[in-house]
Amino acid sequence: MTATLLRARNLTVETTMANSEALALLARVSSNFARDLCEKAARSGLSEAQWAWAHKLAMEQAEREQAPRAGTVTAPVAAERFGKIVAMLTHARAHLQHPKLTIELPDIGRVRLSLAGERSRAPGSVNVTDGRPFGENTYYGRIAVDGTFEAARACTPALLEALRAMDRDPLAAASVHGRRYGYCCFCARTLTDARSVHVGYGPVCAEHHGLAWGARPETAEETADADAERQLGIR
Repeated sequence: MTATLLRARNLTVETTMANSEALALLARVSSNFARDLCEKAARSGLSEAQWAWAHKLAMEQAEREQAPRAGTVTAPVAAERFGKIVAMLTHARAHLQHPKLTIELPDIGRVRLSLAGERSRAPGSVNVTDGRPFGENTYYGRIAVDGTFEAARACTPALLEALRAMDRDPLAAASVHGRRYGYCCFCARTLTDARSVHVGYGPVCAEHHGLAWGARPETAEETADADAERQLGIR
């Protein structure tokens, strides 16, 4: 395929992409600059300098999505639907400006699920990344508003399984995460209150995300008293 040179001030891009291909990739870039370029392309077209930046950002996005990792999913992934995750983060939008949650995985570390805002290219969808700043992060995929998961090449089998577990039973998955790692998967704060440590997240995050929140666990002394009362037929 013939390469095309596109030039902007202090930037020269050699690309083999058609402009339509570049725009399709650019639409998945979560930055204001990329969004503005897409909108201008649809509205009035781009100058050569603007196309140079569009192709540069598109090629960077393609590299992020296609970069192989140890243990990555190499075969085509069947369509997965994670509607409960979308619903849980959408519910939190009434309380939080940027709803998100964290998953810890042994193979790739922390994974951040962030609800896209109204000014994004896919409002209401959930971006799945490693949580680092744009341009430095790893992109694992996106959960569309209807729950369909569009996996990127960097997505691993362990991440897919963690997403399935979170969607299958959000309350249980959030609770296990909090007890295992000692911090809330929603707000990332260390859990200190006995009830929150027991449940795995606090009452505020429970309300924000539409989850139940349990009672404070009994102390050993209280448990012994309760056992005695049950034996006496009081409970």
